[in-house]
Amino acid sequence: MAGVTVLERSHVLPLPSAAPTRLPLTFLDLPWLFFHPSQQLFFYDYPHPASHFASAALPLLKSSLSLALRLFFPLAGHLHTAPARHPAILCTPRLAGVSLTIAESDDDFHDLCHDDGSRGLQSQRAAHRFHPLVPALSPEEGHAVALMAIQITVFPGSGFSVGITYHHVAADERTFNNFLKAWTARCTHALIGNAECPAPTPLIDPPRFDRAIIRDMPTLEQRFLNEWWKQQQQLPYSPLIRGTVMCPVVPDDGQCDMVRSTFVVVPSHMELVRSWIMGHCEANGLPLPVHLSPYVLTCTFLWVVRVKTHFQLSGLGKNGRTMDIDSLAVRTSYFGYIAGGISRLGYPVPESYFGNCVGFGRAEAACSDLVGEAGIFHAATALGSAIKRLDRSMLESAEEWILDWRAMLESDVHVVVVGSPKVDFYDRDFGWGRPRKIEEVSTDWTGAISLHESRDVEGGIEVGVSLLKAKMDAFIALFVEGFRILK
Repeated sequence: MAGVTVLERSHVLPLPSAAPTRLPLTFLDLPWLFFHPSQQLFFYDYPHPASHFASAALPLLKSSLSLALRLFFPLAGHLHTAPARHPAILCTPRLAGVSLTIAESDDDFHDLCHDDGSRGLQSQRAAHRFHPLVPALSPEEGHAVALMAIQITVFPGSGFSVGITYHHVAADERTFNNFLKAWTARCTHALIGNAECPAPTPLIDPPRFDRAIIRDMPTLEQRFLNEWWKQQQQLPYSPLIRGTVMCPVVPDDGQCDMVRSTFVVVPSHMELVRSWIMGHCEANGLPLPVHLSPYVLTCTFLWVVRVKTHFQLSGLGKNGRTMDIDSLAVRTSYFGYIAGGISRLGYPVPESYFGNCVGFGRAEAACSDLVGEAGIFHAATALGSAIKRLDRSMLESAEEWILDWRAMLESDVHVVVVGSPKVDFYDRDFGWGRPRKIEEVSTDWTGAISLHESRDVEGGIEVGVSLLKAKMDAFIALFVEGFRILK
C-alpha cells in the first residue's frame, strides 16, 4: 500500500507588515462558521529526484509563500470565537503563521492526476489515496482556530502536490484564488530571476480589508449569530461547529470506501442539453427556461443524473417502473449552489476585497419531474429561476440561508455543487508549468460535486464526483447514457 512520509513540519510567518491585527467577520462571512473547511489539492509535474526538489524548488516555494502571506496576512491568523462575542480574525505575534508540512509519497503520481474525463472515459480512484496529501488545520487553542494549513508532497521523479486546507469563513474562492496568484507569481519571479523578470506586484491588486466595503446588514448579522450561538449551545463547545449535516466529522480512512472520478462537460454537451430543452418547449408549447447559461446547462444535467442514481439504487429502476411515480410527486429534491456576489449586491465591490462576497442559492423540484422524460426541462426551469431571483436581489431571502441549507442537507435527495468554472485555478503556475490536475478533497465528507474550469477544453467544465463504488458505477452509466440519448 502506498504511503506518505512526513519529512518536516514548520510554521511559515508572513514578513513584517503594518497590517491591522483584528478583522471582524461581516454578515457574509458568518454563514461559513457552519461549514467544513475546503481542501484543495493541486498536482504539478516535476520529473526530478527528491533531492533536486528539496534543493531547487522547495526553498522558492517557502520564501514566496511568506511573501504572499505578507499581503494576505489574515490567512496566517486565527479565527477567534469566544462565546457571546462577535467572531473575528486575529493576527498577533502569538497567533500568526501557517502550518507547513513537507512530505514524500510513493504513490503513483501519474495515476492520481491522470485525467481522461475530456475523452469520455471515467477512471475511478480510491478516495483514501488523496487524504494524506491534504493537511489538517492546527489544533484549536482555547477559542482560536487556525484558518489555513499547507502540505507540499513530492513524488520523486514525477511531480509534487500542494494541498491547502482553509476555512471558508476567511475567504471565498475569489479571495483564495487571489492569494494563489500572489504566491505563484512570486515563486515564478524568484525562479526566473530578478534580472530577467520584473517584480510581480502589478499582477494583482493588493487585497482590500476595509469592512465598510460590505454594507452593514444588522438584522442579517444578528440572525446568523443567533443561529450560530444556538447551535453552539446544543454541542460541546468548540471554536467551530462539527458533527452536523453542514460540517460532518471526518471518518478514519479505514472507514472510507469512496471512489473519486472526474467528468468533463464540453461545449458540445451543453449544446445537446440546450437543443433538447428548446425542442421540448417548442413541441409542447412551453416557455423556455429563463437562464440557459453553460453553468445552468451543466448543473441541470448533473442534477438529473444524480437524482436518477439515487432512485435507481433505491429500487426505482431505469424506466421508473418498479416504484410508483406518483409517490415521488410528494418528494422534493433540492439543488444547492454558491453564487458570486460581486455583481449582485447593487453597489460596487472590488475584486480585490478580502473576505466573502457570495450568496447561498437553492432550487427545488419534484422528484417525479426530475426522473421523468422531461427531467432536464424541469431541472433547468427550477435552477434558472432560482439564479434569476438571486440576480434580482441576492439578499432577499438571506435570512433563511442557514435554515434552508440545513433542511436541504438533512433531506435524502439533494445535490450541492461547490466551486466555479469562472475561477482560473488551472492558471496557477509556480514556474514549472500549469497544474496537471485539481481535486477538491473535502467533497469526500460533504458529498458535494466540485466544478472547475476544464484544463484542456476551452469552455468546458470539469466535474469532480466522490461516491460509494456502487453509486459511482450507476452515476457513470447514467451520465454516459444521458448524453447518448440527447444525441
